[in-house]
Amino acid sequence: MVCQTWIVVLTLACFSCGQKTTPQGPAPSQGPAQTGSSINLSFSDLILTMREVVSQQEDTAGLRPSFDFAQDIRVTLEDSLMIFPLPDSGWGGRRESTGSTTAWITIRLRPSRLQVGEAVVASGELRFDLHNNMPEDVGVKLYFQDLVRGEMLELAEVISAESDTTVRLPLGGMILRPFTSGRREGAIRDIRGNMDVETIGLRFIAEQMVDWRFVPTPIPFRSLRGNIIDMRVPFETGPVEVALPSDFNGVTSATLEVSLSNAIAFTRKISMRVTAREDMTGGRTASLDLPAELGDLSEGKPDQPVLTTLRLDETNSNVLDLLNLKPATIEIAGDILLYGVREGQVSQSDRIDIQVAIRSPLEVAFAEHKAVSEPRNMGVNTVARGRIAKATGGTLTLDLANGLPVGVGLRLHLGTDTERLLESPALKIPRQGHISIGAAPIDATTGLVREPLAHREQITLTAAEAAVFSRSRLKSLMVITTEATNDRKVRIVDSDAVKMSIRARISVSE
Repeated sequence: MVCQTWIVVLTLACFSCGQKTTPQGPAPSQGPAQTGSSINLSFSDLILTMREVVSQQEDTAGLRPSFDFAQDIRVTLEDSLMIFPLPDSGWGGRRESTGSTTAWITIRLRPSRLQVGEAVVASGELRFDLHNNMPEDVGVKLYFQDLVRGEMLELAEVISAESDTTVRLPLGGMILRPFTSGRREGAIRDIRGNMDVETIGLRFIAEQMVDWRFVPTPIPFRSLRGNIIDMRVPFETGPVEVALPSDFNGVTSATLEVSLSNAIAFTRKISMRVTAREDMTGGRTASLDLPAELGDLSEGKPDQPVLTTLRLDETNSNVLDLLNLKPATIEIAGDILLYGVREGQVSQSDRIDIQVAIRSPLEVAFAEHKAVSEPRNMGVNTVARGRIAKATGGTLTLDLANGLPVGVGLRLHLGTDTERLLESPALKIPRQGHISIGAAPIDATTGLVREPLAHREQITLTAAEAAVFSRSRLKSLMVITTEATNDRKVRIVDSDAVKMSIRARISVSE
Protein backbone atom coordinates (compact mmCIF):
# COMPACT_ATOMS: atom_id res chain seq x y z
CA MET A 1 0.00 0.00 0.00
CA VAL A 2 1.33 3.43 -0.92
CA CYS A 3 1.36 5.98 1.90
CA GLN A 4 0.49 9.44 0.59
CA THR A 5 0.96 12.60 2.65
CA TRP A 6 -1.49 15.53 2.38
CA ILE A 7 -0.92 19.03 3.70
CA VAL A 8 -4.04 20.87 4.90
CA VAL A 9 -3.67 24.62 5.50
CA LEU A 10 -6.42 26.33 7.50
CA THR A 11 -6.79 30.05 8.17
CA LEU A 12 -9.26 30.39 11.01
CA ALA A 13 -10.70 33.39 12.80
CA CYS A 14 -13.94 35.13 13.78
CA PHE A 15 -15.20 38.58 14.79
CA SER A 16 -16.51 39.62 18.17
CA CYS A 17 -16.74 43.37 17.95
CA GLY A 18 -18.62 45.95 20.01
CA GLN A 19 -21.65 44.78 22.01
CA LYS A 20 -22.16 41.04 22.38
CA THR A 21 -24.28 39.48 19.68
CA THR A 22 -25.82 36.10 18.99
CA PRO A 23 -23.17 33.72 17.65
CA GLN A 24 -23.21 33.69 13.88
CA GLY A 25 -23.08 30.65 11.61
CA PRO A 26 -19.94 29.48 9.86
CA ALA A 27 -18.19 31.78 7.48
CA PRO A 28 -18.52 30.63 3.87
CA SER A 29 -15.62 28.29 3.28
CA GLN A 30 -14.02 27.52 -0.01
CA GLY A 31 -14.15 23.96 -1.30
CA PRO A 32 -10.87 22.13 -0.97
CA ALA A 33 -8.55 24.05 -3.27
CA GLN A 34 -6.05 21.30 -3.92
CA THR A 35 -2.65 22.47 -5.08
CA GLY A 36 -0.22 19.59 -5.08
CA SER A 37 -0.62 18.20 -1.55
CA SER A 38 -2.28 21.13 0.24
CA ILE A 39 -5.79 22.37 0.95
CA ASN A 40 -6.50 26.06 1.82
CA LEU A 41 -9.49 27.26 3.86
CA SER A 42 -10.03 30.95 4.78
CA PHE A 43 -12.01 32.58 7.60
CA SER A 44 -12.25 36.01 9.21
CA ASP A 45 -9.89 37.33 11.89
CA LEU A 46 -10.81 36.93 15.54
CA ILE A 47 -11.12 40.32 17.30
CA LEU A 48 -11.99 41.32 20.86
CA THR A 49 -12.59 45.07 21.32
CA MET A 50 -11.98 47.20 24.37
CA ARG A 51 -15.70 47.89 24.75
CA GLU A 52 -16.31 44.16 25.24
CA VAL A 53 -13.30 43.81 27.52
CA VAL A 54 -14.59 46.62 29.77
CA SER A 55 -18.16 45.30 29.76
CA GLN A 56 -16.96 41.92 31.15
CA GLN A 57 -15.09 43.39 34.15
CA GLU A 58 -16.91 43.86 37.45
CA ASP A 59 -14.89 46.87 38.52
CA THR A 60 -15.18 48.67 35.17
CA ALA A 61 -18.55 47.49 33.82
CA GLY A 62 -20.35 50.37 35.55
CA LEU A 63 -18.20 53.03 33.90
CA ARG A 64 -19.44 54.85 30.82
CA PRO A 65 -18.05 53.37 27.61
CA SER A 66 -15.68 55.53 25.63
CA PHE A 67 -16.74 57.48 22.52
CA ASP A 68 -14.93 56.87 19.24
CA PHE A 69 -16.04 58.59 16.00
CA ALA A 70 -14.06 58.70 12.75
CA GLN A 71 -14.99 59.89 9.27
CA ASP A 72 -12.89 59.79 6.10
CA ILE A 73 -13.27 62.50 3.44
CA ARG A 74 -11.55 62.71 0.05
CA VAL A 75 -11.39 66.10 -1.68
CA THR A 76 -10.46 66.02 -5.37
CA LEU A 77 -10.34 68.67 -8.09
CA GLU A 78 -12.64 66.73 -10.45
CA ASP A 79 -15.54 69.21 -10.16
CA SER A 80 -13.38 72.32 -9.79
CA LEU A 81 -11.11 72.41 -12.85
CA MET A 82 -13.81 73.82 -15.11
CA ILE A 83 -14.63 76.90 -17.16
CA PHE A 84 -18.13 78.13 -18.02
CA PRO A 85 -18.74 79.74 -21.42
CA LEU A 86 -21.32 82.51 -21.62
CA PRO A 87 -24.12 82.45 -24.23
CA ASP A 88 -23.34 84.58 -27.25
CA SER A 89 -24.75 85.09 -30.72
CA GLY A 90 -24.23 87.32 -33.75
CA TRP A 91 -22.42 87.56 -37.00
CA GLY A 92 -19.08 89.27 -37.24
CA GLY A 93 -16.68 90.24 -39.96
CA ARG A 94 -19.22 90.64 -42.78
CA ARG A 95 -17.80 91.90 -46.04
CA GLU A 96 -18.66 91.99 -49.70
CA SER A 97 -17.88 88.68 -51.40
CA THR A 98 -18.81 86.72 -54.47
CA GLY A 99 -18.59 83.36 -52.79
CA SER A 100 -17.31 83.33 -49.19
CA THR A 101 -17.23 85.32 -46.02
CA THR A 102 -15.63 84.84 -42.58
CA ALA A 103 -16.91 85.47 -39.06
CA TRP A 104 -14.45 85.77 -36.21
CA ILE A 105 -15.94 83.96 -33.23
CA THR A 106 -15.17 84.83 -29.64
CA ILE A 107 -16.56 82.51 -26.97
CA ARG A 108 -16.61 84.54 -23.79
CA LEU A 109 -16.06 82.85 -20.42
CA ARG A 110 -17.30 83.67 -16.99
CA PRO A 111 -14.69 85.29 -14.77
CA SER A 112 -12.38 82.45 -13.78
CA ARG A 113 -9.86 81.78 -11.06
CA LEU A 114 -7.82 79.74 -13.55
CA GLN A 115 -4.85 81.25 -15.37
CA VAL A 116 -4.41 78.66 -18.10
CA GLY A 117 -1.05 78.12 -19.73
CA GLU A 118 -2.16 74.78 -21.18
CA ALA A 119 -5.00 72.43 -20.25
CA VAL A 120 -6.15 69.00 -21.39
CA VAL A 121 -9.94 69.02 -21.79
CA ALA A 122 -11.69 66.06 -20.14
CA SER A 123 -15.06 66.26 -21.90
CA GLY A 124 -17.68 68.69 -23.17
CA GLU A 125 -18.36 70.26 -26.53
CA LEU A 126 -18.75 73.46 -28.47
CA ARG A 127 -22.29 73.56 -29.83
CA PHE A 128 -23.56 75.92 -32.51
CA ASP A 129 -27.11 76.24 -33.88
CA LEU A 130 -26.93 77.40 -37.53
CA HIS A 131 -29.69 78.74 -39.81
CA ASN A 132 -29.18 79.05 -43.57
CA ASN A 133 -31.66 81.59 -44.88
CA MET A 134 -30.21 81.63 -48.39
CA PRO A 135 -31.80 79.88 -51.39
CA GLU A 136 -28.94 77.42 -51.88
CA ASP A 137 -26.78 74.99 -49.93
CA VAL A 138 -23.74 76.49 -48.23
CA GLY A 139 -20.59 75.02 -46.80
CA VAL A 140 -19.58 76.02 -43.27
CA LYS A 141 -16.19 75.47 -41.67
CA LEU A 142 -15.49 76.13 -37.98
CA TYR A 143 -11.93 76.19 -36.66
CA PHE A 144 -10.34 77.30 -33.39
CA GLN A 145 -6.67 78.14 -33.04
CA ASP A 146 -6.79 77.80 -29.23
CA LEU A 147 -7.94 74.15 -29.31
CA VAL A 148 -5.69 71.47 -30.77
CA ARG A 149 -5.39 67.70 -30.96
CA GLY A 150 -2.26 67.41 -33.05
CA GLU A 151 -3.58 70.32 -35.12
CA MET A 152 -6.20 72.99 -34.57
CA LEU A 153 -9.83 71.98 -33.97
CA GLU A 154 -11.78 72.10 -37.25
CA LEU A 155 -15.20 70.95 -38.44
CA ALA A 156 -16.81 71.25 -41.88
CA GLU A 157 -20.57 71.03 -42.48
CA VAL A 158 -22.99 71.54 -45.41
CA ILE A 159 -26.29 73.29 -44.60
CA SER A 160 -29.18 72.76 -46.98
CA ALA A 161 -30.91 75.78 -48.46
CA GLU A 162 -33.21 77.62 -46.06
CA SER A 163 -32.82 75.06 -43.24
CA ASP A 164 -31.46 74.70 -39.70
CA THR A 165 -28.76 72.44 -38.32
CA THR A 166 -26.74 71.96 -35.14
CA VAL A 167 -23.02 71.24 -35.18
CA ARG A 168 -21.09 69.91 -32.23
CA LEU A 169 -17.35 69.93 -31.79
CA PRO A 170 -16.40 67.31 -29.13
CA LEU A 171 -13.61 68.52 -26.87
CA GLY A 172 -12.52 65.37 -24.98
CA GLY A 173 -8.75 64.99 -25.29
CA MET A 174 -8.30 68.45 -26.87
CA ILE A 175 -5.58 70.74 -25.58
CA LEU A 176 -6.54 74.34 -24.79
CA ARG A 177 -3.49 76.44 -25.47
CA PRO A 178 -3.55 80.22 -26.00
CA PHE A 179 -2.74 80.74 -29.69
CA THR A 180 -1.28 84.23 -29.45
CA SER A 181 1.37 84.78 -26.81
CA GLY A 182 0.71 87.79 -24.63
CA ARG A 183 -3.03 87.81 -25.42
CA ARG A 184 -3.93 86.01 -22.20
CA GLU A 185 -2.95 88.35 -19.41
CA GLY A 186 -4.36 87.18 -16.07
CA ALA A 187 -7.25 84.70 -16.01
CA ILE A 188 -8.38 83.17 -19.29
CA ARG A 189 -11.36 85.14 -20.63
CA ASP A 190 -12.26 83.74 -24.03
CA ILE A 191 -11.68 81.14 -26.75
CA ARG A 192 -11.26 82.46 -30.25
CA GLY A 193 -11.98 80.90 -33.62
CA ASN A 194 -13.37 81.46 -37.11
CA MET A 195 -16.38 80.48 -39.20
CA ASP A 196 -16.07 80.38 -43.00
CA VAL A 197 -19.22 80.30 -45.14
CA GLU A 198 -19.00 79.49 -48.85
CA THR A 199 -21.59 79.38 -51.65
CA ILE A 200 -21.32 78.00 -55.18
CA GLY A 201 -21.45 81.32 -56.95
CA LEU A 202 -24.20 83.52 -55.62
CA ARG A 203 -23.21 86.82 -54.16
CA PHE A 204 -23.97 87.20 -50.50
CA ILE A 205 -26.89 89.50 -49.84
CA ALA A 206 -27.07 91.47 -46.63
CA GLU A 207 -30.49 90.05 -45.75
CA GLN A 208 -29.57 86.50 -46.69
CA MET A 209 -26.79 85.09 -44.51
CA VAL A 210 -26.07 82.14 -42.24
CA ASP A 211 -27.11 83.04 -38.70
CA TRP A 212 -25.45 81.25 -35.79
CA ARG A 213 -26.03 80.89 -32.07
CA PHE A 214 -23.57 79.44 -29.56
CA VAL A 215 -25.10 77.13 -26.91
CA PRO A 216 -22.77 77.03 -23.86
CA THR A 217 -21.87 73.93 -21.85
CA PRO A 218 -19.26 73.65 -19.06
CA ILE A 219 -15.78 72.56 -20.12
CA PRO A 220 -13.95 70.45 -17.48
CA PHE A 221 -10.18 69.98 -17.62
CA ARG A 222 -8.42 66.68 -17.03
CA SER A 223 -5.22 68.54 -16.16
CA LEU A 224 -4.10 72.15 -16.03
CA ARG A 225 -0.77 73.90 -16.21
CA GLY A 226 -0.94 77.46 -15.02
CA ASN A 227 -1.98 79.35 -11.91
CA ILE A 228 -4.93 79.15 -9.53
CA ILE A 229 -6.11 82.26 -7.71
CA ASP A 230 -8.21 81.84 -4.55
CA MET A 231 -10.37 78.93 -5.74
CA ARG A 232 -12.42 77.21 -3.05
CA VAL A 233 -13.09 73.48 -3.26
CA PRO A 234 -15.99 72.50 -0.94
CA PHE A 235 -16.52 69.22 0.90
CA GLU A 236 -19.18 67.81 3.22
CA THR A 237 -20.24 64.50 4.69
CA GLY A 238 -23.91 65.10 5.41
CA PRO A 239 -25.30 63.79 8.73
CA VAL A 240 -23.48 60.68 10.01
CA GLU A 241 -25.44 58.72 12.60
CA VAL A 242 -23.76 58.22 15.97
CA ALA A 243 -24.58 55.17 18.11
CA LEU A 244 -23.99 56.45 21.65
CA PRO A 245 -24.13 54.04 24.59
CA SER A 246 -27.15 54.66 26.83
CA ASP A 247 -24.96 55.47 29.83
CA PHE A 248 -22.65 57.86 27.97
CA ASN A 249 -22.76 60.93 30.20
CA GLY A 250 -20.72 63.70 31.76
CA VAL A 251 -17.77 63.84 29.36
CA THR A 252 -14.82 65.66 30.91
CA SER A 253 -12.06 64.82 28.44
CA ALA A 254 -12.06 64.53 24.63
CA THR A 255 -9.90 65.09 21.57
CA LEU A 256 -10.68 66.02 17.99
CA GLU A 257 -7.95 65.05 15.56
CA VAL A 258 -7.79 66.10 11.92
CA SER A 259 -5.29 64.18 9.77
CA LEU A 260 -4.60 65.59 6.29
CA SER A 261 -2.70 63.98 3.43
CA ASN A 262 -2.24 66.75 0.86
CA ALA A 263 -1.37 65.77 -2.72
CA ILE A 264 -2.40 69.08 -4.38
CA ALA A 265 0.26 71.49 -5.63
CA PHE A 266 -1.83 74.61 -5.00
CA THR A 267 -3.00 74.87 -1.40
CA ARG A 268 -3.41 77.63 1.06
CA LYS A 269 -5.89 76.95 3.84
CA ILE A 270 -8.56 74.55 5.10
CA SER A 271 -11.78 75.76 6.73
CA MET A 272 -13.90 73.18 8.52
CA ARG A 273 -16.92 73.02 10.80
CA VAL A 274 -18.06 69.98 12.81
CA THR A 275 -21.73 70.09 13.79
CA ALA A 276 -23.44 67.78 16.29
CA ARG A 277 -27.25 67.50 16.25
CA GLU A 278 -29.30 66.30 19.18
CA ASP A 279 -31.70 64.34 16.98
CA MET A 280 -32.37 63.66 13.31
CA THR A 281 -35.32 66.05 12.89
CA GLY A 282 -34.18 69.12 14.77
CA GLY A 283 -33.38 69.95 18.36
CA ARG A 284 -30.24 71.56 19.67
CA THR A 285 -26.98 71.76 17.81
CA ALA A 286 -23.38 72.42 18.77
CA SER A 287 -20.63 73.38 16.34
CA LEU A 288 -16.86 73.46 16.38
CA ASP A 289 -14.87 75.50 13.87
CA LEU A 290 -11.26 74.69 13.09
CA PRO A 291 -9.30 77.74 14.34
CA ALA A 292 -8.11 79.90 11.45
CA GLU A 293 -4.52 79.86 12.72
CA LEU A 294 -4.43 76.06 12.32
CA GLY A 295 -5.80 76.06 8.79
CA ASP A 296 -2.66 76.87 6.77
CA LEU A 297 -1.57 74.00 4.51
CA SER A 298 1.72 73.32 2.80
CA GLU A 299 1.81 72.48 -0.90
CA GLY A 300 1.84 68.80 -1.75
CA LYS A 301 2.62 66.68 -4.78
CA PRO A 302 0.57 63.81 -6.27
CA ASP A 303 3.44 61.37 -5.69
CA GLN A 304 4.64 62.96 -2.42
CA PRO A 305 1.66 63.87 -0.20
CA VAL A 306 2.39 66.17 2.73
CA LEU A 307 1.02 64.84 6.04
CA THR A 308 -0.38 67.23 8.65
CA THR A 309 -2.09 66.42 11.95
CA LEU A 310 -4.18 68.98 13.85
CA ARG A 311 -5.31 68.15 17.38
CA LEU A 312 -7.92 69.92 19.52
CA ASP A 313 -9.08 69.03 23.02
CA GLU A 314 -11.04 70.47 25.91
CA THR A 315 -8.31 73.03 26.63
CA ASN A 316 -8.36 74.79 23.24
CA SER A 317 -11.82 74.05 21.78
CA ASN A 318 -15.46 73.36 22.63
CA VAL A 319 -15.29 69.67 21.67
CA LEU A 320 -16.94 68.77 25.00
CA ASP A 321 -20.04 70.75 23.97
CA LEU A 322 -20.43 68.43 20.97
CA LEU A 323 -20.27 65.26 23.05
CA ASN A 324 -22.27 66.43 26.06
CA LEU A 325 -25.12 67.19 23.65
CA LYS A 326 -25.40 63.39 23.27
CA PRO A 327 -25.71 63.82 19.51
CA ALA A 328 -27.67 61.56 17.18
CA THR A 329 -25.67 62.76 14.17
CA ILE A 330 -22.39 64.50 13.42
CA GLU A 331 -21.66 66.22 10.10
CA ILE A 332 -18.54 67.81 8.69
CA ALA A 333 -18.36 70.55 6.07
CA GLY A 334 -15.77 73.01 4.84
CA ASP A 335 -13.60 73.96 1.92
CA ILE A 336 -10.01 73.98 0.71
CA LEU A 337 -8.68 77.32 -0.52
CA LEU A 338 -6.27 76.86 -3.43
CA TYR A 339 -3.73 79.52 -4.28
CA GLY A 340 -0.45 79.44 -6.14
CA VAL A 341 2.30 82.06 -6.23
CA ARG A 342 3.91 80.35 -9.21
CA GLU A 343 2.86 78.22 -12.15
CA GLY A 344 2.15 74.59 -11.39
CA GLN A 345 0.47 71.42 -12.69
CA VAL A 346 -2.76 69.90 -11.32
CA SER A 347 -5.18 67.21 -12.48
CA GLN A 348 -8.71 66.03 -11.70
CA SER A 349 -7.45 63.20 -9.50
CA ASP A 350 -5.23 65.37 -7.29
CA ARG A 351 -6.60 65.08 -3.78
CA ILE A 352 -6.52 65.83 -0.10
CA ASP A 353 -7.49 62.94 2.18
CA ILE A 354 -8.98 64.08 5.47
CA GLN A 355 -9.79 61.97 8.51
CA VAL A 356 -11.71 63.57 11.35
CA ALA A 357 -11.72 61.59 14.60
CA ILE A 358 -13.44 62.52 17.87
CA ARG A 359 -12.53 60.46 20.89
CA SER A 360 -13.53 60.66 24.51
CA PRO A 361 -11.38 58.05 26.25
CA LEU A 362 -11.92 56.24 29.51
CA GLU A 363 -9.24 56.59 32.15
CA VAL A 364 -9.20 53.37 34.12
CA ALA A 365 -6.87 51.28 36.26
CA PHE A 366 -6.88 47.58 35.35
CA ALA A 367 -6.70 44.65 37.70
CA GLU A 368 -5.96 41.22 36.29
CA HIS A 369 -9.12 40.29 34.40
CA LYS A 370 -10.34 37.75 31.88
CA ALA A 371 -12.44 38.53 28.78
CA VAL A 372 -13.89 36.00 26.34
CA SER A 373 -15.11 36.32 22.76
CA GLU A 374 -18.37 34.76 21.59
CA PRO A 375 -18.08 31.14 20.33
CA ARG A 376 -17.98 31.02 16.54
CA ASN A 377 -18.53 28.17 14.10
CA MET A 378 -15.38 27.57 12.09
CA GLY A 379 -17.07 25.93 9.10
CA VAL A 380 -14.43 23.42 7.96
CA ASN A 381 -16.03 21.65 5.00
CA THR A 382 -16.80 17.95 4.78
CA VAL A 383 -14.09 16.98 2.26
CA ALA A 384 -11.35 18.69 4.26
CA ARG A 385 -12.58 17.15 7.53
CA GLY A 386 -12.45 13.67 6.00
CA ARG A 387 -8.78 14.06 5.10
CA ILE A 388 -7.82 15.76 8.35
CA ALA A 389 -9.23 12.76 10.29
CA LYS A 390 -6.07 10.90 9.18
CA ALA A 391 -3.74 13.56 10.57
CA THR A 392 -0.22 12.56 11.55
CA GLY A 393 0.67 15.91 13.10
CA GLY A 394 1.07 19.54 12.13
CA THR A 395 1.94 23.08 13.15
CA LEU A 396 -0.17 26.04 14.19
CA THR A 397 0.88 29.64 13.47
CA LEU A 398 -0.77 32.44 15.46
CA ASP A 399 -0.34 36.06 14.33
CA LEU A 400 -1.35 38.23 17.27
CA ALA A 401 -1.74 42.00 17.67
CA ASN A 402 -2.36 43.69 21.02
CA GLY A 403 -3.99 47.10 20.58
CA LEU A 404 -4.62 47.63 24.31
CA PRO A 405 -2.55 49.93 26.55
CA VAL A 406 -1.97 47.01 28.95
CA GLY A 407 -0.19 43.70 28.51
CA VAL A 408 -2.35 40.66 27.80
CA GLY A 409 -2.19 36.89 27.89
CA LEU A 410 -4.00 35.06 25.05
CA ARG A 411 -5.41 31.56 24.59
CA LEU A 412 -7.27 29.87 21.75
CA HIS A 413 -9.97 27.32 22.59
CA LEU A 414 -11.36 24.82 20.04
CA GLY A 415 -14.21 22.37 20.57
CA THR A 416 -17.69 21.25 19.56
CA ASP A 417 -19.58 21.75 22.85
CA THR A 418 -20.43 25.43 23.32
CA GLU A 419 -21.26 24.96 27.01
CA ARG A 420 -17.87 23.36 27.75
CA LEU A 421 -15.76 25.33 25.27
CA LEU A 422 -14.39 27.76 27.88
CA GLU A 423 -13.68 25.34 30.71
CA SER A 424 -13.06 22.02 28.87
CA PRO A 425 -12.03 22.65 25.25
CA ALA A 426 -11.00 19.79 22.95
CA LEU A 427 -7.84 21.75 22.14
CA LYS A 428 -6.31 24.65 24.06
CA ILE A 429 -3.42 26.67 22.65
CA PRO A 430 -1.07 26.98 24.44
CA ARG A 431 -1.61 23.80 26.43
CA GLN A 432 -0.56 25.47 29.72
CA GLY A 433 -0.79 29.14 30.69
CA HIS A 434 -1.10 31.72 27.94
CA ILE A 435 0.87 33.60 25.28
CA SER A 436 2.06 36.91 26.68
CA ILE A 437 2.18 40.15 24.66
CA GLY A 438 3.27 43.48 26.13
CA ALA A 439 1.24 46.69 26.16
CA ALA A 440 0.84 48.55 22.88
CA PRO A 441 2.98 51.71 22.53
CA ILE A 442 1.34 54.92 23.79
CA ASP A 443 1.27 58.33 22.08
CA ALA A 444 2.99 60.77 24.40
CA THR A 445 0.61 63.62 23.51
CA THR A 446 -2.79 61.92 23.69
CA GLY A 447 -2.03 59.03 26.04
CA LEU A 448 -3.84 56.71 23.59
CA VAL A 449 -2.55 53.62 21.82
CA ARG A 450 -0.38 54.64 18.86
CA GLU A 451 -0.32 51.25 17.06
CA PRO A 452 -0.87 47.57 17.97
CA LEU A 453 2.06 45.46 19.17
CA ALA A 454 2.51 42.43 16.87
CA HIS A 455 3.68 38.94 17.86
CA ARG A 456 3.90 35.56 16.09
CA GLU A 457 3.75 32.19 17.82
CA GLN A 458 4.26 28.73 16.28
CA ILE A 459 3.10 25.52 17.97
CA THR A 460 3.74 21.91 16.96
CA LEU A 461 0.59 19.76 16.97
CA THR A 462 0.43 16.05 17.80
CA ALA A 463 -1.62 13.75 15.58
CA ALA A 464 -4.49 13.81 18.09
CA GLU A 465 -4.41 17.61 18.36
CA ALA A 466 -4.34 18.08 14.58
CA ALA A 467 -7.29 15.69 14.20
CA VAL A 468 -9.47 18.09 16.21
CA PHE A 469 -9.86 20.14 13.01
CA SER A 470 -11.76 17.21 11.49
CA ARG A 471 -14.66 17.51 13.93
CA SER A 472 -18.09 18.57 12.70
CA ARG A 473 -19.48 21.86 14.08
CA LEU A 474 -16.07 22.86 15.37
CA LYS A 475 -16.12 26.18 17.25
CA SER A 476 -13.47 28.60 18.48
CA LEU A 477 -13.17 31.42 20.97
CA MET A 478 -10.39 33.65 22.23
CA VAL A 479 -9.62 34.25 25.90
CA ILE A 480 -7.53 37.22 27.00
CA THR A 481 -6.27 38.08 30.47
CA THR A 482 -5.31 41.71 31.11
CA GLU A 483 -2.35 42.56 33.29
CA ALA A 484 -2.86 44.71 36.37
CA THR A 485 -1.74 48.35 36.17
CA ASN A 486 -1.31 48.62 39.97
CA ASP A 487 -3.70 51.60 40.31
CA ARG A 488 -2.04 53.38 37.35
CA LYS A 489 -4.75 54.69 35.02
CA VAL A 490 -4.51 54.22 31.26
CA ARG A 491 -6.58 55.83 28.52
CA ILE A 492 -8.72 53.58 26.35
CA VAL A 493 -11.25 53.99 23.53
CA ASP A 494 -13.74 51.59 22.02
CA SER A 495 -11.61 50.83 18.96
CA ASP A 496 -8.66 49.48 21.00
CA ALA A 497 -8.67 45.74 20.29
CA VAL A 498 -6.83 42.43 20.37
CA LYS A 499 -6.63 40.49 17.09
CA MET A 500 -5.76 36.86 16.41
CA SER A 501 -5.17 35.24 13.00
CA ILE A 502 -4.65 31.47 12.81
CA ARG A 503 -3.11 29.16 10.24
CA ALA A 504 -2.76 25.41 10.58
CA ARG A 505 -0.50 23.10 8.57
CA ILE A 506 -1.66 19.54 9.10
CA SER A 507 0.03 16.44 7.69
CA VAL A 508 -2.35 13.62 6.82
CA SER A 509 -1.88 10.14 5.41
CA GLU A 510 -4.08 8.22 2.99
